[in-house]
Parts: sequence; C-alpha cells; structure tokens
Amino acid sequence: MNKGYATGVLFDKTLKGKNEFNLNIHEFKFFDVLFDTSGKIEEYFEKRQNIQMTKRRYQIPSIGVKHLADGLVAVYLKEQGWEILKITQDN
Repeated sequence: MNKGYATGVLFDKTLKGKNEFNLNIHEFKFFDVLFDTSGKIEEYFEKRQNIQMTKRRYQIPSIGVKHLADGLVAVYLKEQGWEILKITQDN
C-alpha cells in the first residue's frame, strides 16, 4: 500500500526575455518527483533533458520514476537504466 504517494513530472516555465521578433522566450524544466495526496513534493529525482516544447514537436514526457512499495522507488537514469532507491516518507 502506498499511503497516498504518487510519482509524476513537475513542469517549471520561466520567462527569460524576448527575442528580436519581440516573442517571449521561456526556459522549461522538468523533474521526476514523488508527491503526497495534498500535492506536497516529498522528493525530487532526475532533472529531465531534451524535451521539445514547440507545438509541432511537443510530446508528453514519460514518467521516469515508479513507486514500487513504501519507501522504495525505481528511477530511470538515461545512461544507466533503472535504479532502485530507498527513500524516507514522513506520515
């Protein structure tokens, strides 16, 4: 039983400025996270790289963390594959 925890992808969009055509330029960051039922992020895992954010190329990123059991998650690392981590969850 996972006691109300889930994994997901956190999305952060930051305005960096404007280009020569006066269009907004944003920086996009994605992180795999563990969160509780209130939405509080309990743990950050891998920062996601190379996710395209243009309308023609946008794809929802896959989740790179899987909740296996209480205190146990699997994290996908690009160069190493899946790694199992023990974490502490406060209840």
